[in-house]
This record gives sequence, structure tokens and C-alpha cells, in this order.
Amino acid sequence: MKIIFMGTPDFSVPTLKALINSQHEVIAVIAQPDRPKGRGKKLVSPPTIELAKAHNIPTKQPLKARSKSFINWIEQAGADVAVVVAYGKILSKKVLNAPKLGCINLHASLLPKYRGAAPIHWAIINGEKETGVCTMQMDAGMDTGPILLLEKQDILPNQTMGDLWGKLSQVGAPLVLKTLEKLESEELIPLIQNDKQATYAPMISKKDTLIDWNHTNKEIFNLIRGVTPWPGAWCFHRGDRLKIWKTELTNKKSTLDPVGTVVGFDKGILINTKEGLLRILQAQLPGKKQANATDLINSKKIALKDLLSKETS
Repeated sequence: MKIIFMGTPDFSVPTLKALINSQHEVIAVIAQPDRPKGRGKKLVSPPTIELAKAHNIPTKQPLKARSKSFINWIEQAGADVAVVVAYGKILSKKVLNAPKLGCINLHASLLPKYRGAAPIHWAIINGEKETGVCTMQMDAGMDTGPILLLEKQDILPNQTMGDLWGKLSQVGAPLVLKTLEKLESEELIPLIQNDKQATYAPMISKKDTLIDWNHTNKEIFNLIRGVTPWPGAWCFHRGDRLKIWKTELTNKKSTLDPVGTVVGFDKGILINTKEGLLRILQAQLPGKKQANATDLINSKKIALKDLLSKETS
């Protein structure tokens, strides 16, 4: 089949690689525009664009996926199907209907759970033990189209968002190929989603990543896992922002100290929470690199009875 691929970040790359190496023909790769990165703010192309150029595949990076020029182009492209993996832009009905067989999306959850932009983050934050990927026939709604195929995946106890992101991107690639195979042979039986079972995974905001120590140690542990390595969980310490990258659950009970208090040093920095102590293993002070707990303790950057909070004072 002639395929238009639409995807932008690293998550999209395994599927694009699989399509390039398959019997299908990728006739174009569509991604978001280049973005400035680094201290020099140099424009950097998305990894999908770099991969496409390495294989001499035509590319497009429209500022607006709803523009008349883009719609005209995709209507005339002659694609059998479009495969959409984390493209990052809302597609109009005209774009969705342009390929002969429509647009197939790979979504990183078991729909209808976690519709939206950040399903991997929220699955971990909410303490889910299972997630997965599914393919769906896209419609005008947000992740509301009929489900085609799915693949379940366990969420491991210490798995971070970054770990699971990488795992699901790899699991998703063969699922897309299988979906296209069954689509071509007309073997697919689309499953209409039950909207009553839907949950949502909106884009992560800075407010979502601020640690409230008046939660249980497990809830905070899950939050930190769920936003590592991006965008990172944080709190205030001595008036400055402290990013916390890695923690560990303990079976130690809460103390009478205020929540957020540094109550001890035992293989890390022990913090009092609403329920149980949480052990900080890696953190980052403003303008500094990530440091392990031992270095922070030895340098006296964090001391006994210091207070970590969600407010500056």
C-alpha cells in the first residue's frame, strides 16, 4: 500500500522504520516544523524527518495541518492510507478522509482509557499496573474512533515514563504492520468505543508536576516516575526549585514532623509524607546537574529538618 506517515517525536520512529522496511511504500513523511533547541537555539528537525531524508522519502512540515494548501496536497497525494503516530496536531475531516482507507492512529493506551496527549504520563501517575497500545480508525473526535487492534503491556513497579515510552513505541510498530495487513485483507472488525468508560490524559502542566507532600509516599513516588525524564517533578527547598528525579518507597511510618520534612538519611534522603516516608535517591538543584542523594548530603545542600514544600516559603 502507498502510505503517508504522520509523526514527530522519537516515539514515532520505530513505526516509521518498520514501514520503511516493509513491503509497503512510504510516499511521504509529515511532521511538525523544526524547533530551536540548545543554548544556541539552533533549528533541529524532528527525528522522523531525519529518518525520511536518510531514505530519500519526501517530507512536509506544515505550520497548520488545516491549511488549504496542505489539504489540497494530501487529497492529491494518492495514498491508500495514512498512519498517524504522535503527530501532535489535530487533523480536519478533509485530511482524515483524503486517503482511500482513511487514517490509522497508534495510541499509547488501551482506549477508551486515557484519551488525550499524555496517556503514558497519566497511567503511571495514577498507579496503573497495565496499559498498552492500540490502533484505531481516526474520526473527528479526540481518540474516539473505532479500535482496530490492541496489545497489552504491564507497567513495572519502578518503570518511569521514559522507560514505558520507549517500550510502547517498540510494541506499537509491529501492531501497526499487523493492522495494515488485516486492513488490506479486509479482516479487521472495528470495535466501537464505549464513551462511558472513557478517561482522559490531558497535556501535563507545570502545576501537575509540583509535588504536594500531603499525599502518600506511593502517590508521590508514582508522580515522580510519571514525569521522568520529562518534564520532571519539583518542589521548593530553601526558596529555590528542587527537581526530584528518582525516589524509592520505604516501609517506614510517617513521623510527627510536618509533611515534606527531611527526617533522616538512610541510603538516601528520607522525607515525611502524609503516609509513610519516601527516600530521595537523585535530585537536582537550580543551575546544577543531577546529583545522587549522598552527594547532596555530604555537600550539606540538604540538611536534617529542612522542609520541602509546594510553596516558596
